[in-house]
Amino acid sequence: MLWGTLKIQIGRKINDEKGTKYAVSMKDNANDALRLFASIHTGVASTFEITGDGETTRFPLPSNAIDSGENRVYAVYDTANDQWLTEITFLPGKSLQVGYYIWPQGMLNVNPAVDSGAVYTCYYVAYYNEIIDDNSEFTYLPQWALEAVKLYTAGRTLEDVVSQMTLLGQFRTKVDSGNPEQQPIQRQAEKYIQQFWDLINSHRAPQYDLTT
Repeated sequence: MLWGTLKIQIGRKINDEKGTKYAVSMKDNANDALRLFASIHTGVASTFEITGDGETTRFPLPSNAIDSGENRVYAVYDTANDQWLTEITFLPGKSLQVGYYIWPQGMLNVNPAVDSGAVYTCYYVAYYNEIIDDNSEFTYLPQWALEAVKLYTAGRTLEDVVSQMTLLGQFRTKVDSGNPEQQPIQRQAEKYIQQFWDLINSHRAPQYDLTT
């Protein structure tokens, strides 16, 4: 599905039938939804290769690797020796076991160093491609997750609408009393966000481990 199509479907949830009134907010929030979904539930199973020089033990992760979580790198395969590396725990001042670990954030460490010319295939979880324009496609996103993206985007966009009402002073009531026109919008935003979490929690996250 293209963003231009999904945007119209989201617009129907927030009284923006053509998807133009809140277009910027919707795109920003949809990208946030994709990043959140990849981080907490299902990202894009991806690979990259590292080639050893006999000395280097630390390699940067690809820029699209998720920032946190145990599945950032979920397997490392030594192609020359036909074996999987073991994920190990890094403790400063302690001797390292043979294997791999992530430290600091964004860096893959291996012990011992990769032999010169040897190639390791690294399996990691990536973010989804960013939405750029109406022709951006939701590649690799599970079909059921399209509804999750719609719900999250609709909820956050309505929150943006409420914030704009408050900041622009369009309604002259006390902030702590809540504006009669803002309250239904805020409640609907909260409803969409809760539906997003309910949908996420109703689907089991994938198991990425290839070594078992």
